[in-house]
Amino acid sequence: MELHAPDLVLAEVGNALRYNREFTKSSAGSSLAELVELGLVLHCLDRDLLREANATAWDRGLTFYDSLYVALARILGFPLVTADGEILRRLKGASCVVPLVHLPG
Repeated sequence: MELHAPDLVLAEVGNALRYNREFTKSSAGSSLAELVELGLVLHCLDRDLLREANATAWDRGLTFYDSLYVALARILGFPLVTADGEILRRLKGASCVVPLVHLPG
């Protein structure tokens, strides 16, 4: 299985770890290294991705950051698997979004 994400994911995870009180500088660094080792297929923020994310953000009332993930899934023709409640709420019923809890264990 391949996992795809906009390259922004690395900065977003780094920021989330920085402000999570359960992490230290060292444990956050280790977690980031593990994330890189997952072998994510990272996608640059190119013209097509930005255009699709912009439309999604405006049409669905999502943040531009969240719209990047939705847009990438649409462009690639893959479902976006997420536990993000706001994305799930705003795209309820959309075939491009699958709640993480629906994946087999």
